[in-house]
Amino acid sequence: VIVTAIRSEKQYLVHLKGKRHRREIEKQEKMRKLIEQEAKNYSEIFQNKDDSNANKLDAKTASSATGGGTAQDRALVDKISTDEVQKDGKTAGFDLGEDVDGVPRRIRRVETVLQRRTDRIVLLIEKSYDPHNQFACLRTAEAFGIQHVWFVDAPRINPNKKDFYQKVESVFHNMESSRQYSKIARSAPMWLTIRHFKSTQEAIKAVREDGRKLWVTDLSQEATALEENTSVKVPARFALVIGRETDGVSEEMLKAADLRVYLPMHGFADSLNLSVATALVIQKLFIMAPEMVGDFPAAIKKKLRKKWYNQVARTPAQKERYDPYITNPPTVFQDLRRPDALRKSFVRKKVFMKTDVATEAQHTSSSSS
Repeated sequence: VIVTAIRSEKQYLVHLKGKRHRREIEKQEKMRKLIEQEAKNYSEIFQNKDDSNANKLDAKTASSATGGGTAQDRALVDKISTDEVQKDGKTAGFDLGEDVDGVPRRIRRVETVLQRRTDRIVLLIEKSYDPHNQFACLRTAEAFGIQHVWFVDAPRINPNKKDFYQKVESVFHNMESSRQYSKIARSAPMWLTIRHFKSTQEAIKAVREDGRKLWVTDLSQEATALEENTSVKVPARFALVIGRETDGVSEEMLKAADLRVYLPMHGFADSLNLSVATALVIQKLFIMAPEMVGDFPAAIKKKLRKKWYNQVARTPAQKERYDPYITNPPTVFQDLRRPDALRKSFVRKKVFMKTDVATEAQHTSSSSS
């Protein structure tokens, strides 16, 4: 109370901001030291002078250091030095360094994802007008290994005026410069094959030309429940259609559907958010047909391998090093999760600052009382 009375309001805010900044630096320094120590411990276990000593590690020690996984994964642990972590603490561990057999872990990870990709299902979003949902669906599709995502773009109310739909179209087609792109979709679109259609009719035609069935999500009484014990079999090639936020799929799409499907629900709410419903339906389909994982044509896989390997190369030297693996890909991981020793939580700066301000305000209030 005395300090506040002496300083002007502006001076006090400047003082508080400086104090917050110092505390943030201290927290970041503590996190850096923690990562450095974890990497050092990790390195001491696996950076043995010779391969014979490395092979003598028992499974229990290796499992605890890598956070579990199969014996094959435990044998492919990174050699990550403290210097590497200091250079790039934000990616501490997963993409840095090499496996014990000399294969860049980044390349092995890319190959693992590629081997799990599926061409069997196409995710088709019809006339969604919410960029948040669109980006979230892209991230969901990529996480489940779905390569193809198609969109029937929402129509504009007035093509000659900058209305809401025009804004949405601008945001979506300029994903790289969109703040929502980085926050919601993360890097998902760069790994996906995305197509846009101006009308539902064009999308239906493309689905048929690609030799696919049409499965449409619907809440009507005509829809079939997606359950593990159902007699319905997942088609060899099909498109899963998700409708827009307000009224679902269009009548034109419903008429063209080979099957209408829905998720059984047991509460008062009879519908879900578009992106949430998409994730749940996709997960249910993979439970019903786990063989979809890795169902991908070899020719397309070969093209993607070349594209992705070049995509993850950040320097000409890395590109030159990764090129031989395009024709001679490495063996894959059985577990794509990060090693527990190199995981760290991430809190956005905005959220971090809010938390820090609240803590500071509480501390000031308790001091005053």
